[in-house]
Amino acid sequence: MCSTDDTSTSRAFIFDYALTMVAYFVCGGAIIARLTEYFHTPLAVANAIIALPAILPLAQIWGGHLFSNSRRRHTFLRTGNLLWRMLLPLVYFSVLLPTGIGALVMAVAYALMLGTYHFIQPGHNAWLVDAVEGKVKNNYYSMREFTFMAFYTVSLFLCGLVVDRGSKSGNLSNAFVLVGLFSSLILGISAFIMLKRLPPPLPAPVDQPKSSLFGSLVVPFRDRGYRPVLIYNICWNIASMFATTFCSLYQIRILKLDYMFVMSWATVANLLRVITLPMFAVLAEKIGWKRVSQLTLAIMGLSALCYTFLTQANAIWLFPILIIFGQIPYGGFGIGFFKMQISCCRNKERSLYFAANAAVCGIASIIGTTLCSSLVGYLEASSATPNFSIIFIIGAVGTAITILLVQRVPQSKADGI
Repeated sequence: MCSTDDTSTSRAFIFDYALTMVAYFVCGGAIIARLTEYFHTPLAVANAIIALPAILPLAQIWGGHLFSNSRRRHTFLRTGNLLWRMLLPLVYFSVLLPTGIGALVMAVAYALMLGTYHFIQPGHNAWLVDAVEGKVKNNYYSMREFTFMAFYTVSLFLCGLVVDRGSKSGNLSNAFVLVGLFSSLILGISAFIMLKRLPPPLPAPVDQPKSSLFGSLVVPFRDRGYRPVLIYNICWNIASMFATTFCSLYQIRILKLDYMFVMSWATVANLLRVITLPMFAVLAEKIGWKRVSQLTLAIMGLSALCYTFLTQANAIWLFPILIIFGQIPYGGFGIGFFKMQISCCRNKERSLYFAANAAVCGIASIIGTTLCSSLVGYLEASSATPNFSIIFIIGAVGTAITILLVQRVPQSKADGI
């Protein structure tokens, strides 16, 4: 039975998550691709910038270690959370500067924002899990994702509409400023919730000895029960650079699809993702989150493979299908991966496990981004009309391998929470 305080706390975490993740995810994908186009960023560099959200989880290595050893965990989390929320709007406000310096400010602000965000994530996730574990219903994470996606879908469409109207009227810089002001507003509200409504995190155990960075990191790697989680995440984060990250760049910069066309169908896809999310939760009760994760990966891999057939001529009917089937699985996929990660780690060292997982994901993403960007550069240099199909084929193959690796997680472990 949940107390009133427990209910208030769990709801506060949901609203803080929904608001911050809306701002975080709007500042990515198609809008970042459009920003790189506004600043005339070279294609290979733009691909690297778009891939930063997958690379900078490396910051979680140090962040998880410091949080685990910190005696002032509340200050640590508050400071980091406020800092990344202040940096994010600067990405949009960079358009107020001359093109050369503006492009640099955009890239640096984006990198610092992402780095700070990921730096505190092991501690922030441990804060959430410690606060709600055993005090909420089994569908809590599904409801959290549902709330986020409902708000995100509306916000992404409105921001996309503003950017499209600004582009067509010749006031694209003003459009980005408006999106920046909107992000500042919702991040300000989320900061109030974090400071006034969230309880302090659990303190570090009094008898817990301080460990070295290396000593902290090796703990999860030595845990045989957690090792399969690390392995399938390595594979997925390499594959996703080809299967999903490159898609936004391909749509906007290569196929030159109409921005509003892309954003409208992205909104439809996100609406369907909101609608189908409870279905994944119901399905998980019957077959488990491990099987749901594998199913959603299979759908995403098939969608990536079908991008090899996408052209300007057939985009009017094929693109909507691909973006819908590429987006719908993300809700079940994200929850499934998060649940398997929580259930396979040791409670007292949770932040270290989150940090180790983020570390391998970041390293794998660097490898994937380097390979993908190098291949993009090679294809561009080798032909006036390069064929990028090989990128999506590699992504689909990597996704299939990830499905096989997820199979190594014991069913009892995968649904242990």
